[in-house]
Amino acid sequence: MISETKVDDKKVVKFATTPPMSTYLVAFAVGQLEYIQGKTSGDCTVRLYTSPGKKNQGKFSLEVGIKALDWYSKWFGIDYPLPKCDLIAIPDFSMGAMENWGLVTYREVALLVDPTKSSTRQKISYRTCCRSRTCSFLKWWTDLWLKEGFASFMEYVFVGANYPDFKIWLHFVNDELASGFDLDALRSSHPIEIEIDNPNELDEIYDNITYAKSNSINRMLCNYLGEETFQKGLRIYLK
Repeated sequence: MISETKVDDKKVVKFATTPPMSTYLVAFAVGQLEYIQGKTSGDCTVRLYTSPGKKNQGKFSLEVGIKALDWYSKWFGIDYPLPKCDLIAIPDFSMGAMENWGLVTYREVALLVDPTKSSTRQKISYRTCCRSRTCSFLKWWTDLWLKEGFASFMEYVFVGANYPDFKIWLHFVNDELASGFDLDALRSSHPIEIEIDNPNELDEIYDNITYAKSNSINRMLCNYLGEETFQKGLRIYLK
């Protein structure tokens, strides 16, 4: 936001021009909210918004979000291009999270951690927080598996590098590899890359083939090539 002007009984709000972005990643949030905030080493303001009375439950995710932005910027060799990154916990949000650029929306259970009731399993849910930093843009939905696979895999790379005590790669085998095998073994399964002719077909490919199988393929490639070579390839791809 760059200015607010009152005109009679209304308010005119002007926003700064954004970089070009996909229309499905544009978002606004309106409501009674409170927030906590911090800054990355690159001076990007990170805010975490919650319903009134819950902002203290967002401290851990805010810490992780700031660390993730700094770490991903260094790992990919690409600076985060916006001056701010907002995270918002939404009650009854139908999806786990949505990586809207600059305003990432989450289900409350995926973002908030009650410090009096926290557990390792709750904290592992911040992988969802990390994946929002790694999204890239599609030319068309046929390439969905590339975006989701890389984003999902990089969640684990970040957590493994920054929180080794969580032993996140053990969770990978249970949560990703096994679930990908389960769906891929069915006769009704589909290829990892499938031609999409119109948006109405999208629901058919938001499944564990697109997420878990592509995630597992990236892990296989990374292990085969070595992380350094895999990293160089991703940097070239994203630039």
